[in-house]
This record gives sequence, structure tokens and C-alpha cells, in this order.
Amino acid sequence: MYLAFFYFRVSIVFILLDVLYVLGIIIIGGVFGSIAKHDGSDGTPKYMFGVATAFIAVPFTASFVKLDYNLISILSYYEGENSKELFGQFIEHSLMLLSISGISSYIGVSALDNIANTVLKSDLDKVKQGIEKENKKLNIDVDRLKVISILRSCDECVNNTVLYNKELDKALDVISKYKDIDDPYCTSFFILEAAVYKRRKDYDCAISILDKLIKKYPDMIVAIYNKGCYLYLNNKKEEAKKLILKSLELECNNNDVQEKLRIKVITSSEEDIKDLFDTDELEALSIKYGVNRI
Repeated sequence: MYLAFFYFRVSIVFILLDVLYVLGIIIIGGVFGSIAKHDGSDGTPKYMFGVATAFIAVPFTASFVKLDYNLISILSYYEGENSKELFGQFIEHSLMLLSISGISSYIGVSALDNIANTVLKSDLDKVKQGIEKENKKLNIDVDRLKVISILRSCDECVNNTVLYNKELDKALDVISKYKDIDDPYCTSFFILEAAVYKRRKDYDCAISILDKLIKKYPDMIVAIYNKGCYLYLNNKKEEAKKLILKSLELECNNNDVQEKLRIKVITSSEEDIKDLFDTDELEALSIKYGVNRI
């Protein structure tokens, strides 16, 4: 009775030792796999992930490589009659388990690195694209302000023909960088280009530029309004009036700009079309849009 109980207790101890031994080999294999994958360029090896991958993958891998856990049992070796043969099998399967653990860890860490690199590259690409987009917008804004500044300086030197034309040429040089009508960021440069030719009194050319813009963007009220102004300067009063009225009433996404245009027309503060509407017409527009004429 006492011997049976003693044998039982010894068996429990060996079973626990077997479990600890197997777990120890998997952990060691996981660590080795992590170290094998690590090239020293990205901090410390990912031990924890390697060991976790080994624990996940070993049961699956062992099922088809014919790993026999009975042969990794200290208890079987202790009880076996042919101790030499059993010891050889014990060592063989122990090393096999170590190898499976290491390979699983190596593959797992590699997969993690690939995923991390892919995600990082994707994030970096997005950041790069965002920076490039913002830089493009910034350059466009700077050049737009540059052209506007040049045109204002032109209005101050209109009596100096040489300087006046030289400044207009300078404006056209800047504008020439933005000829992609499909790019919404570039549309304002078509407006500015038309304004340059208007100052040269080449109204047909100015109107032609705006026609291209309006064809692409039919609701662009600034292009419609400016075309109306240039038509009036080109002695086409009725056509001009239709377009100006259209720009004031057309539904658009830029209500602030449209409100400024209405104020310009109704208060007769737009020099190019100052005499386009008579008093009654301006009064009617004032009532319609709720803008005081004074």
C-alpha cells in the first residue's frame, strides 16, 4: 500500500517535470528563433512575441511532423528497460521540439516585422503625400498672392507703359506654371490670367480664357461675373448684363463671395460696370437681395 502511494507521488512529480520540460524547450526555442531573426538594427529581439508564436504554432506543427510527446517524457525514460535506446529517442524528439519552436518563433517574428514595415511604409507614404499636398497648396497660395500684388502695382503705374507691361509679363510668367484646368487649386490663375489681358485691353482673349473655365466649372460665379465685366468693356452691354445678373442669382457654394459681388453691383463700386445698370434696376436688385445702395 505504502509503495503504491509512493509510486503514485513519484509519477505525479515526473508528470510535472515532463510538462515543465516541454514548456522549457518551447520557451528556449522561441527565444532562439527571436535571436536568429534579430539582426541588431532595430533594438532588442522580440522575445515575448517569439515565445508566444512558438506556443501557438508548436501543437499544430507537431501534429504533422510526427512528434511523439511520449518520447520526450522523463517518466518513460525513467521506467524504460532499454534506457540507451530511449535516451536517444528522448534527445532526438527533444531537439525536434526545440527546432519546431525556434522555426515557429522565427517565422512569427518575421511576419510581425513584415506587417509592421508594411503599415509603417503605408503611414509614411500617407504622411509624405499629405506634406506634398500641403506644400503644393502653400506654393499656389504664395504665387496667387504674388500675382495679385503685381496686378495692384500695375494699377498704380498705368501711365508708365514700359513698367506697366513689364509687370504684366511678370504676372504671366508666374501664371504659366498653373495651366491645369482640371486642378481646382489652379482655377484662380485662369481668373488672374484673364485679368492680365483685360488690363492690356485684349478683351477677346480675356473672355476666351474665362469661357474655358466656365465650360469646365459652369457654376463658378467669379468667372461668370468677370466675363460680364469684360463683355461690357468690349461694348456688349446686353450680354454683359445677363451674365452679371446670372452671377448674382446663381446658387453656389461660396455665398460670401456672391454677397460681395452683389454689394459691388448694387452700390456701383465696380468701376468696370459702373454704368451698366440704371437707377431703377439697381433699386430692384437692392430690394431683391436686401443690400443697401448707400
